Amino acid sequence: MEREYTDKGLVSKSYQSIKESNRNYTPNDSLDDFLHQPTKILRTKLEVLVIEMFERFNIKSENLKPLDKERITLSSFIDRFGKWLPSETFREYRDQLFGVQKEIRKEKSEAWRDVVNVMRDFLYTWGIYQESKATSIFLRE
Repeated sequence: MEREYTDKGLVSKSYQSIKESNRNYTPNDSLDDFLHQPTKILRTKLEVLVIEMFERFNIKSENLKPLDKERITLSSFIDRFGKWLPSETFREYRDQLFGVQKEIRKEKSEAWRDVVNVMRDFLYTWGIYQESKATSIFLRE
């Protein structure tokens, strides 16, 4: 299944959105439109950041699928045949299972770090967005 949003697609859509909103602005626009322009741009940034967060969750999920499958296979094999394996072979399978579990933890940690970075950018942009909305409301009145 092809993903709806790719990095290139996200950038392209964001750029088109900003380009369209800037192209539609003319010096004869009302003061209200002028005041809401930064808010519209910030809203677009927030939408892109949300899409980036979901995309990172999708990437994490895709990266974990083969690791989970390997973990389940190794665990089942060890549970089923471990008592009949020579001790050296058993240790090799067990070490392999520990390696897969370590890789799963590493993948989850890296994915969470990516999401936290995007969330930090989202919260920062959200704050500016709220300030921009408040300023435009104050100036409109």
